Amino acid sequence: MDYSICQALKCFPRHVKALIVYDICCQWSIHFRQRVSESEFLELWDSLEIIGAVGKWHLAAHIPECFPKFSLNFVEGSGEVEGEILETLWSGLDEIAGMTQAMSIAHHQEVIDEYMNDSNWRKIIRMRKNPLYVYHRAKLKRLLANSLCGKWSRAKGGLSDTGPTFEQLSDSLDASLIAEWTAQERVAMEKRGEHLNIYQVRLEKRRRFVDSSFGY
Repeated sequence: MDYSICQALKCFPRHVKALIVYDICCQWSIHFRQRVSESEFLELWDSLEIIGAVGKWHLAAHIPECFPKFSLNFVEGSGEVEGEILETLWSGLDEIAGMTQAMSIAHHQEVIDEYMNDSNWRKIIRMRKNPLYVYHRAKLKRLLANSLCGKWSRAKGGLSDTGPTFEQLSDSLDASLIAEWTAQERVAMEKRGEHLNIYQVRLEKRRRFVDSSFGY
């Protein structure tokens, strides 16, 4: 993982900040720079700021303390990204899960392989372009632009739906609280680290009442 990240970051020499989304980024990122400095095969610019995050699908299985520090919801500029790719393709396997239960190990493996190969082929077909034509820069930019425009339109629709509710909630709160929360958010976005704990969900555990009286 360290080698892959270092090699990938070499492709962006002029960038000063990088967002890395990894399933166990909370553990991997702890001594990353130390491992790089101690290795003769790894290189990384000291001026490069690395922000680590965990995809939303995997983050749900982490401990609660990981949520504020590694959620993509609290990374400025990341947009509303789930950070998952491969795992979202697994749901299609549910269609054949039932029929493979009674198969032998070899037959089961063959069916799964055939299904995944077919899935990969259909993704290639859905590109709708000849591979040589896809790599043409102008056409590729047009495809990306169309995709971004579609996402932008959906985002504007979502904003128009949630905006009035947010404004109504803000109007019902004390202005001093809003100013305090806004200042805390600004510090959290700039300094990150422990400052992101303001987004930690605070739950108070209530004492359990046990009735030890039994009536006969």
